[in-house]
Amino acid sequence: MTICQPLPIMSVMDDLYDQLRRAIEAAPRTREALSRESGIDAGLLCNFVHGKRRLSLRAVVKLADVLGLELVLRPKREG
Repeated sequence: MTICQPLPIMSVMDDLYDQLRRAIEAAPRTREALSRESGIDAGLLCNFVHGKRRLSLRAVVKLADVLGLELVLRPKREG
């Protein structure tokens, strides 16, 4: 019998950050425009994209909104 272990929170956040970085890279806007529209410091955004810094949940939500993304919590899948 296989028992599924919940993902450690940092693994979940790392996945979220990776998806956000890909969305930033694919965005038709410059990082400068994303910074201005989201209110996130341009240096912080640059360091985030290069994996040198993490973003707060508040910054993730702002950036996701500017990128036209939505963060969704859903019930866990059974099994």
